[in-house]
Amino acid sequence: FAWRQPGLSKEKTRAINVAYGESVDLYLPGDAVGENGLIAAIAPGTSVDPNAVEVVQTSRLAGSVTLSLGRFLHVNTNLVLIRPDGTGSARLQAHRRMRSNEIHYLDHPRFGIIVLVTPVPDAPEPSEATEGLPIAPAT
Repeated sequence: FAWRQPGLSKEKTRAINVAYGESVDLYLPGDAVGENGLIAAIAPGTSVDPNAVEVVQTSRLAGSVTLSLGRFLHVNTNLVLIRPDGTGSARLQAHRRMRSNEIHYLDHPRFGIIVLVTPVPDAPEPSEATEGLPIAPAT
């Protein structure tokens, strides 16, 4: 996927939420305590008290990607890939300092992502001839 954003500082940038793939049920213990922002899910079929479990739907790949601009570009990922059967997951939490127009591969033993940041020229100022015309979507 791709998106456009201005070159924002670390303090002003916003995370891009990622939700890709089929829907998966996660079974969370009612008394769960998060560790490093994550709560461990219970594998389907595990014998637990059904009253103590909360079912949450998520995508097979979920998390966030943040891109910020300082002296260099910085990309931060916090992505979780859930196995199709819901019995396990892999987390890609990475930070990479990069330059525009360079391809970077961030990986985990179970999955990876390719990151390419391309500068987009500023849109021209509207003239009298183009005033009021619709703007074509980016391709």
